[in-house]
Amino acid sequence: MPQLMLLIRIVATSDIAKSSWLAKQLKLHSWLFDIHRSSEVGFVNLVLKGAVDILECIVLKDMFISQEVRVETLGLEEDAVDEDGDIRFSGCKSESCLSVEDNFILSGGSITFGDCEDRGMEAAGNVNLKKGASMSFKGCGNLQVDGGALFVKGSLDVEDEDAGGAFVSIGPADLMGDVLIRNTSSNNRGACSLNSGGSFDGADIRFESLSGTAKPTLGPAAIDSISDHLLTIKDVSFGQHVSVTGTIVKTKGPLEVEGVCFTADAQQYHFIAMERLVLKDVDCDSVESCIFELISPNAEAAYGSIPCRRGWGKPPSTTESQIAGCAQCQPGRVQLQHEVISECQECPQRSIECLPDRLTVREGFHAVESAKVFTCPNPEACGGGTLPSDNLSMCEDGYVGEGCAQCAERYAPSDASVLVCVQCAESSVARALQVLAWLGKSALVFGVAAKSVLGSTGTAKASSIYLNQLLSFSTVASTVMSAMLQTPAAQELQEGVARFLFQAASLVMDVGSGQAVGGGGQSVQCILKYSGLQPSVWKGQVAFAAVVATLTALLAAAKGPRVAALVSINCFFPAFLGHFGRQLVCFRLGQTEGLEGLDCPHVPSFPGGFALVVAITVLTAAVILRGWWSLYGGVAVEEAKKEEAYAKWETERLLRKTAFTLLAAMLPVSASPSLQMSSLGLLLLTSLVMYMLCLPYKNERLAVCVCVCVCNSLKRRHCVFHVPYLHTCQVAS
Repeated sequence: MPQLMLLIRIVATSDIAKSSWLAKQLKLHSWLFDIHRSSEVGFVNLVLKGAVDILECIVLKDMFISQEVRVETLGLEEDAVDEDGDIRFSGCKSESCLSVEDNFILSGGSITFGDCEDRGMEAAGNVNLKKGASMSFKGCGNLQVDGGALFVKGSLDVEDEDAGGAFVSIGPADLMGDVLIRNTSSNNRGACSLNSGGSFDGADIRFESLSGTAKPTLGPAAIDSISDHLLTIKDVSFGQHVSVTGTIVKTKGPLEVEGVCFTADAQQYHFIAMERLVLKDVDCDSVESCIFELISPNAEAAYGSIPCRRGWGKPPSTTESQIAGCAQCQPGRVQLQHEVISECQECPQRSIECLPDRLTVREGFHAVESAKVFTCPNPEACGGGTLPSDNLSMCEDGYVGEGCAQCAERYAPSDASVLVCVQCAESSVARALQVLAWLGKSALVFGVAAKSVLGSTGTAKASSIYLNQLLSFSTVASTVMSAMLQTPAAQELQEGVARFLFQAASLVMDVGSGQAVGGGGQSVQCILKYSGLQPSVWKGQVAFAAVVATLTALLAAAKGPRVAALVSINCFFPAFLGHFGRQLVCFRLGQTEGLEGLDCPHVPSFPGGFALVVAITVLTAAVILRGWWSLYGGVAVEEAKKEEAYAKWETERLLRKTAFTLLAAMLPVSASPSLQMSSLGLLLLTSLVMYMLCLPYKNERLAVCVCVCVCNSLKRRHCVFHVPYLHTCQVAS
């Protein structure tokens, strides 16, 4: 026994502690230590320069051999400082391998506890692991800080611990270094149990294979704070984490999380706070789920930005708690946006395939990353497909927006339909030719109509009447041609010579009808772009009206205002009202009902804009028709061949052309094929019945000619009605 006391005196003496031989390894093996606290021993600060191994040590309570295990193996009454050496505890059989009654500071060395029967280390004061220092528990108990705080700037490693938690800190814990906790038992408290809150700032923390008995409500957490003090987790990287509950942090007080990221795939992270929850810059992109829950619906919560990857979304809150973060979408739900804050949405009914991170729709539909599926008003603008993909818009070239209903930057709506986009010219020469073609077409149609009126006499020939009826029939043919140009078959054929033939046929139909409607390849809004104006439907109507006014003024100067007004009305009135019809185009992008579900992009956006356009249209039509009715009686056309009671039957032809043009513009065949064809067919049928009942021509052959033309028009409308999207159409002449 005296030898034992002598050995203790050597270790504890400050003079010997500074000697050079202590820098070598010192092994204490199978000793019975009796740390008798007497004045003879004289404890001082322990300064270690070398390595010390303490193996299988049993410490007795006093000088008497009593087999009672003391609370500590190596007792230090004052600060213990290890500047450079290594201390290894192995096979300790006492309650604590190392017990420090004051502060413990590890500034540059390492201390290892292995194969202990109970707790690895206990400190009554602060435990401070400075940068470069490390403390490791393997197959041993935990670290318990009873009265002070825990400061970790170095590394802390706890493995195979079964004492009920990796470390317990009565005071606040401040961790900034690397922490690895593997195969530990929480036993109804956290692997890291905090009694006074704390701060995890810039730490790299990994939890692996945590186990323990679950609490009735929340269950054990990796980091468990049982106080009302603030717990801060800032700039922390959480690595591998496997636990029975997935709860990584739980605190009874407020929780602030900032700059946190997760580096392990396919893991679940759950943070729980009771009083207040503040989240900033949390990255949940690489884990299965990270959920932040505030167990109080009325408590303060600031979620900040928590972006989720595709297939994951923000969990819905409940009446009992507020929830933020990211969780994988359940079957039947989808979330396609990357690095955004969005909840999982129900799979749309119009999708072909719907997975948490993928959505497929057929042609004619347009899907966006918000998991909404729109019905395209122009099916040819939407090719369908799968999101996510390289072509996130799912729109064909020249189309953008929801339902691909808008034209791209270098495109503009065509004159035939506001739902069909045509490419505007790039070069100056091409632009000049396009402007000349637009002006020349209007001038040509106006010239043909003027010559027809000016060349007529009081006695009309039968050939001129047949020609007039043929021109009237061309109005229907022009509308049919416009619809045909929007079919898939026509779109495929509009290349090279075929494109030229289609445009020529469209021009012939317009000239034949005596009006300037506009082909599918022309766009007055492109001309507005060339002039530096913002394109819109009403501005195109103003430009068209300016051209009409110019041509009318020129004819009035040559032949008088009466003739000029009649020719202008007969030629341009249908097309002018057609511009109003383009403004009234409405369609449904989603599965909605009622007027609120209609999208009318070209009417004024203020309340009552649609009604205003309708009112202006009706008023304009009434004024122009009143002028036509008063002027027409003084001009000789084909009245000689009509019954006297129906001397102004030509007005019916004007109304028919106008109604055709207005309905065709308001109801584009691409968006409302059945409605357009039904409306125009009903209009033709009404005209046919009126001709059959009234018989305005004295000559029966003329009456039969009119009826045959109208019937043939009905046949053409029937053909287009059935095949606009079947790629083929056989039209009988």
